[in-house]
Amino acid sequence: MAPIDPYFAPFLNPSALAERYAQLAPSLHRTPVLHSTSLDTWAGAELHFKCENFQKSGAFKMRGVTNALRELAAQGLPA
Repeated sequence: MAPIDPYFAPFLNPSALAERYAQLAPSLHRTPVLHSTSLDTWAGAELHFKCENFQKSGAFKMRGVTNALRELAAQGLPA
């Protein structure tokens, strides 16, 4: 079996998450979490929606892209 690539399966712990948050926070905007009682009723569960599409780029994957570009730069690769 091939070894697990840590880039695709990172080991996460509270300190690693806090460090990553500190690195990404300057590039990102806080986005709201919305709730809909109508959808809750329809789904039979309490649903919450994190509105990442409200990032200035309009992208849902802004955090992932920002993180990947930071990793490439840290390795000396062009982003």
